[in-house]
Amino acid sequence: MNYHHFLAILLIFLTGFGPNLPVCYAEINTEPLYTRPLNVPARSNAEYYSASPDAALVMPVNIWGNVREPGLHFLPIGSNLHQSVSAAGGPSETADLSSIRILRSGKSIYADLLGPKSPPVQANDYVFVDRTYKADLPMWFAGLSTIVSIVTLYYVVKPVKK
Repeated sequence: MNYHHFLAILLIFLTGFGPNLPVCYAEINTEPLYTRPLNVPARSNAEYYSASPDAALVMPVNIWGNVREPGLHFLPIGSNLHQSVSAAGGPSETADLSSIRILRSGKSIYADLLGPKSPPVQANDYVFVDRTYKADLPMWFAGLSTIVSIVTLYYVVKPVKK
C-alpha cells in the first residue's frame, strides 16, 4: 500500500464515511394508535360522552407529526390548539411551533403556537405539527461529508497521466 492509498483511507475515516457513521435507533411502540375513553360507545357522529363524574362531552381530534404521543385523542369540546398539543404529550424537541397546520373539512388553517392567541379545534380536525429545518442540518452535513469523501478519494487514487 503506497502513501496515497493510506492517505485516502485515513481521509475517509476522518470525514465520517467509516465506522463513526451516526446510528439511528427506532423505538417500537406496541401500544395502539388510539384508545377510546372508557364507556364511550362507537357512534357515527362527532361527539362522544364521558362516563366520568364531571360528564364532559369529548370530541375526536387527530394530532400528528412532531408530538410525543401522535394519534387520535379525545378532547373536551371547546379545546384550543394549545390544549390539543398538550393532550398529545406536548411537542417534541424537533417540532416547529410557528407553523402548525389544522386540516378542517378539506381546508388548511395555519397557526402559530408561539403566538398569544390559540385557535379552537373542532371535532374530526387533523392537527399536523411540522419538523423544524434545524433538526435536519446534521443529516445534510453528513451527506455533504460523504460526497466530499468520495470526490477526494477519486482524485487521490486516480492514476496520474504522465
